[in-house]
Amino acid sequence: LVSVTFGVDGRIKTRDFTESILVAEVGDPLEAIPGLGAFDLEERRVDPYIKANWNLLPNLTIETGVRYELTNREISGPGFATSSADFSEFNPSAHIRYGLTETTLLRFSVVGVALKTAFDQLTPAVLLEEPTDRFATEGNPDLAQETAWGIDVGFDQKFGDRGIFGFNFFNRNIKDKIELAGTGRTTNFPAGDEPCEDLNGDDAQCEIVTFQNLGDARAYGIEVDVEAPLTLLGLPETTIFANYTWLKSEVVDPVTGQKRAFNDQPDYILNVGFIHSLTEWNSAFGASYQHRGDSTEFLFDEVTELSYEGNLEAFWETRFGKS
Repeated sequence: LVSVTFGVDGRIKTRDFTESILVAEVGDPLEAIPGLGAFDLEERRVDPYIKANWNLLPNLTIETGVRYELTNREISGPGFATSSADFSEFNPSAHIRYGLTETTLLRFSVVGVALKTAFDQLTPAVLLEEPTDRFATEGNPDLAQETAWGIDVGFDQKFGDRGIFGFNFFNRNIKDKIELAGTGRTTNFPAGDEPCEDLNGDDAQCEIVTFQNLGDARAYGIEVDVEAPLTLLGLPETTIFANYTWLKSEVVDPVTGQKRAFNDQPDYILNVGFIHSLTEWNSAFGASYQHRGDSTEFLFDEVTELSYEGNLEAFWETRFGKS
C-alpha cells in the first residue's frame, strides 16, 4: 500500500568571470569610469528528502514528501568584502490524483519551494544601459532567496481517442520576492564618453537600479489546455493544441508603497498551433503562434506600459535510423 523513497541531492556550482564595474573618481558630483573586475561565486547545496506513495484505492494516488534544503553561498570580488550567506528551508509537499471516472481525473497539490537566485542577480558588477539606456543595473550579493507556497487545483477530461481538455487554478504565496528596484543613486560620466542617455546636455547620467527583496507577494491565475486530433475531419495524423493562461500578481511597490503587479507581468499568455505527422517519411511538421498581453514595467520612479506583437514559429523534424 505504501512505498517510500529517500535520499540526498548534493550540488556545487562555481563561476569565475570578469565583468564591468564602475570605478569612482573623487568629485562632486560623483564621476565614474567603466572598468573590469574579477568575481568568484560558489554555491553549495545539500538536500536530504523522503517521499511516500500511498496506493489506497485503485483510482486514488497520493504522494507526500518533505525536502530539507541547505544552501551556502560565497561571493568575492574587487571593492567589497567577501559575502557569505546560509539558507535552510523545510519544504513539504502533497499531490493527490483521483480518477472520478475512466476519462475524468481530479488533481490537487500543495508544495513548498525555494527558488534559487540567479548568479547574474548576485554579482556586484554594473551593466550599463540595462534594462534601458537611462539605467545601469547593479547586482546585489546580499539577496535572500525567494521561497513560495503553491496550491494547484484542476482536472483533466479525456475525449475521443486522443483528445484531452485540462483546467488548473494556481496560487503562489511568495516570500522575499526579487525584482529590480531603484537605489536613488546616479552615476555621472564625463561628456563625450556617455554610456547612458545624455539627460542634461552636459554630463550623461545613469540611474542605478539593483535587485532587491521586496517582501511578500502573490501570484495566481487559471490555465486552460486543449489538445485534439482532427479524426472527425478525416485527419487523424493532425493534432491541434491551444493553451491560455490568465495571470494576476501583486507586490508592494518600494517607491509608492502601493500594491501593483509584478514587473513586466502580462495579464495573459496564449499559445495555439498544430502538429502533422508524416508516418511514411518518419517525420512531422507544425506551427505555433504565441501572444502575451500588455504589461507594466516599474523602474524606480519611471512607469512604462509595454505591449508586444505575436510570435509565429514553424518547424520540421525527422528521425534517422531507429532512434
